[in-house]
Amino acid sequence: MYVIKCSDSYLMGAAVNHTWQTATSADLAKRFEAKSDAEAFLTKYELAEVGKIVKL
Repeated sequence: MYVIKCSDSYLMGAAVNHTWQTATSADLAKRFEAKSDAEAFLTKYELAEVGKIVKL
């Protein structure tokens, strides 16, 4: 699963099938960390920079 930081949201998807969906930082934190601490999630995976691609 990959996550890309956009200007006001995030795209998440698998590179294999090229299916991407938008998500908020809270959505990502709930999905990958099983909690709603979005700020800690973004810091942990360094997702503050626009255009940054992270493999989770």
